[in-house]
Amino acid sequence: MESRAVFFGVVVFFAVSRLVLSHFNGVENSLYAMDGVGLRLPAPGRHSSNRNHARTTAKFYGHAVVPRTSWAEKFHPAAACRPRQLSLCDDVLPYNSTLLPNLVGDRDRISLNRTLLFFALMLKTECNPRLKQLLCSLLEPPCRAGRPLLPCRKFCKVATENCQKLIPATLALSRVFDCRRYPDSDSPSVCLNLARSA
Repeated sequence: MESRAVFFGVVVFFAVSRLVLSHFNGVENSLYAMDGVGLRLPAPGRHSSNRNHARTTAKFYGHAVVPRTSWAEKFHPAAACRPRQLSLCDDVLPYNSTLLPNLVGDRDRISLNRTLLFFALMLKTECNPRLKQLLCSLLEPPCRAGRPLLPCRKFCKVATENCQKLIPATLALSRVFDCRRYPDSDSPSVCLNLARSA
């Protein structure tokens, strides 16, 4: 019981510190999601002339998986791939390049380290041996042509099984654990499924 109280105390501290630091770092609230998971963009249908949804692919903007359009490409240009740096993830991630912002919305090493503190507490619970793979793939997603590769929905479900009770629904960061946000595919060109190798 005491460890759960400490866990939720850290969760509250994390949420408040993220909100305060985003304000003092000069992050534009109109662009950066105050829910702590990434950039907010207007609904793609409002500003996009690309209506051919059969040819569009999914792109994750932190709060939703939306169709990628030419408008979205211009608004959120490709980032430069860089080597992974989290030694915690070396034993679970089979790729070497990643990018910032990551899938949690961390735009720099400072915010990534704050998120890592929260995720490390989740890992200490040992609720699921696959959880570390999912957390690492959110913090350091694979970089494909300057864009992050999302985790597959099946992988997310496998990795979060037995851990849902540890993810407070009211915490904004918890939205990255909503598996419905990720592609429902088995194709490695569409999404990352590290559970497949089990």
